[in-house]
Amino acid sequence: MMKRNRLFIIAFIILSALSYAVLTYEKSTKIKEHFQTKTTQYLQNYKTQYEDQKKLSNIIFRTMIDTETVEEIFKDASTSTAAQKDLIRDILYLHLEETYILLHEYNIKQLHFHLPNNESFLRFHRPKKYGDNLSDIRETVKYVNTLKEPVHGFEEGRIYNGYRHVFPLFYQQKHIGSVEVSFSTQALIAEFMMHYDVIANFLVFKDKVDQKVFESEKSNYVPSPFQDFYMEKKIAGKIKEIKKFKKNKLKEMLSQNTKNVVSVKGLDSESFSIYDDQIKEIITFIKVQNPITHKIVGIFVVRSSAEYIFEINKIFYLSLVLIVLFWAVALSLIYKEMLYRDNSRKYRKTLQDKIEEEVAKNREKDKHLLHQSRLAQMGEMISMIAHQWRQPLSAISATSSMIELKAKLNKLENSVAEKKAKEISTYAQDLSYTIDDFRDFFQPNKEKKETTYDAVVESVLGIIKTSLINKNIQLHQELNCHSTFSTYPNELKQVVLNLIKNSEDVLLEEKTKEPYIKIVTYKGKDDYILEISDNGGGVPTEMIEKIFDPYFSTKSEKNGTGLGLYMSKMIIEEHCGGKLTVKNGREGAVFRIVLVNIEDK
Repeated sequence: MMKRNRLFIIAFIILSALSYAVLTYEKSTKIKEHFQTKTTQYLQNYKTQYEDQKKLSNIIFRTMIDTETVEEIFKDASTSTAAQKDLIRDILYLHLEETYILLHEYNIKQLHFHLPNNESFLRFHRPKKYGDNLSDIRETVKYVNTLKEPVHGFEEGRIYNGYRHVFPLFYQQKHIGSVEVSFSTQALIAEFMMHYDVIANFLVFKDKVDQKVFESEKSNYVPSPFQDFYMEKKIAGKIKEIKKFKKNKLKEMLSQNTKNVVSVKGLDSESFSIYDDQIKEIITFIKVQNPITHKIVGIFVVRSSAEYIFEINKIFYLSLVLIVLFWAVALSLIYKEMLYRDNSRKYRKTLQDKIEEEVAKNREKDKHLLHQSRLAQMGEMISMIAHQWRQPLSAISATSSMIELKAKLNKLENSVAEKKAKEISTYAQDLSYTIDDFRDFFQPNKEKKETTYDAVVESVLGIIKTSLINKNIQLHQELNCHSTFSTYPNELKQVVLNLIKNSEDVLLEEKTKEPYIKIVTYKGKDDYILEISDNGGGVPTEMIEKIFDPYFSTKSEKNGTGLGLYMSKMIIEEHCGGKLTVKNGREGAVFRIVLVNIEDK
């Protein structure tokens, strides 16, 4: 007895631990998928904003700067004396001053002319700062003056950083220098926050600012909440403070050494998202490269809501509690059944002679073997029961969460509460019926009941339809058999549910475009038929003969045990007196249930 107790305790611990591991894996997978979605979304949004700036800069260059007048003024700047350069600079400034003021309204931060030797000639944002050579500071300027072709991208400068769009200038096909049109990071951040309802920020490496920016202009930057990074003072004053990460945490993530980072390639770099437990938000980091050196020079940071993470955690803990309770109840029932049989053997009368005693022993042995066989089948069914519980459990969780949310917002009406409570009760009854029906599967004296295919399909769709909708799987129905017949309704429902769930798993695993599941019922000559098909590609020819074998599965290991179709065939053919077959149709597998000898009403 003590040994058996220990075995049941060990079994409970192992099953609970396995359930915890599976739920943890599913939670982790969903969170990683959510991170990837967020990263991809904000990366695409960032690229869209950047492309808009690029188009605008090209228009500005072609229509306002690349003109005969500007080129005529600027053509001799590189070969003139200092006094002549000052005169050219003044004329050029006066000619484009109104244009620059207008461009400033479109978030153009810098309009900057350079000589062919990369010397700064005229900064419209700082007209008195000129003459400094930018060869070792501004890779984009050096690139354009060397190769005489335009370039664009983010770069730190002598005064500000920004998104630079640098163009070569020519006079009568002779290269006379270059000009840049630059947008501030503040402009991109403002547009991003306005369009996407998030909090955004831009970080630049501290060492780059210290190396390149004029000493008198370093006051434009302030330390960011992330170690070794600066941000512009104007940006810092417009966003909420982000709590500091642990020392070097951001640098570690940028080097991709942390396990909780989900990366997405884009803009010739890799971007990623994480969940910050300190501020309870998802933070997306978009790496920004220098267009010439391709080194990471800045980080575009997006903070967004983590409501989905909270919901995933809530569902995880609720599911864990329910599954542990299920294992406790299931093992308790098995234990009581075994204990009852043990006690029955103990108190059995032994007044028979030796022959009768031997016969009794042999019969008891046969019963024990049959019992062990049934227990083995029950063990195979447990995983399927747990699998089929997921939909009603998810429905219970979603309904209870909705009630809780409306209650917190004082928007919960009595009629709604009553309706949702009835829904939860219905789901709970479905769970109870599932356990009772599969337990009764092993009882020989089960009574048949009257039902129809319409009722069976309606009941099953009440459990799984929401899941199909959430996964964008279309459902087609052609119900042409409305006759009433006598069978085991709950067992038939479980088979139909399992076949639909099997199609759902195949469609998701194969990533089928425009997936659908089709349910058809019709009357044959002497039988009644229900078919379930999908467009998941079908079953490989070499496997179709083994599809109903125990432990055989065409799914990946994480999605299939090989028991679902095996048990479905056993239920239909051994208990319902029908036939379950499969064939490949035009687009996928077609499972057919044929019930014979039913009483047409």
